[in-house]
Amino acid sequence: MIFSWGLERSTRHATFVRRVRKYLEKKCGKADYELELVTGYRTDAFGYNRKSKIWYLCEIKVDPSDLKKAPQQILDTKFHFPKTPHYHKGDTIVPVIAIPARLATYLVKYDEWDSLRNTCKMVKAALWVIEQSTVREVVSPGAKKSVKPKSARTSASKGKTTLTKKTASKTRAAKTSRKTTARAKTTKFKKRVVKSSKTKKLKTQSAKRKTSKTRKSITKRKR
Repeated sequence: MIFSWGLERSTRHATFVRRVRKYLEKKCGKADYELELVTGYRTDAFGYNRKSKIWYLCEIKVDPSDLKKAPQQILDTKFHFPKTPHYHKGDTIVPVIAIPARLATYLVKYDEWDSLRNTCKMVKAALWVIEQSTVREVVSPGAKKSVKPKSARTSASKGKTTLTKKTASKTRAAKTSRKTTARAKTTKFKKRVVKSSKTKKLKTQSAKRKTSKTRKSITKRKR
């Protein structure tokens, strides 16, 4: 099958290179295109993110016949890239194969899309689809996502909730202890009251006996 874009490959390739460079500039902050980062290998577009320390080396293919060479070319670039002065130790290098959306639809139509995606996963290369307004990342291995630390507000709120729970439990324990002590005091007081009533009864009975004895003695004397 003859492709309509085969004759104007150079112009279309240049437009897609510019789109990828703009996307890398937004993504990384630093980007450029068509430079020989590695001797003997011209990189179509590349970007470097200083914060995450990630290099993106992009190989852009427009023709399906040329696409078959892309995995080997981008892996060779990655392999020789550490020997250049642009490389920094500890940085992550992500090889990227970028194709236009029209070529992606062609690969889907002829059942070649899955094989390309699986190849990119196997060689640990990213696969991007260049659309009219943006670049869609289909496969993106190698780039480690930065984990956001927990905010101080959430930790503070958790601390506050634990403190409120502890204070609530302390107040409940204090209330229960007060109730128990109050109950104990009331029971002791009742027992004392009962004892005092008994003693009063005994005193009155003894007083009655004494008065009855004195009355009997007085009556006997009168006789």
